[in-house]
Amino acid sequence: MTHNLLCALGCLAGSFHARARGATLRRHLISAPARLARHGRGCLTLHLPARWRWRHA
Repeated sequence: MTHNLLCALGCLAGSFHARARGATLRRHLISAPARLARHGRGCLTLHLPARWRWRHA
């Protein structure tokens, strides 16, 4: 189950991450220091750090 979810996450993140292994996905995407903010009408926004290495991916 975890493998399938990581593969789906990698495909959504881009072409590099679609071919990446589980450890790379965990390091690049899952352990990202981010802040989740809730705005009006239940809209969620993910705030990533300004100098995060993989922010463009």
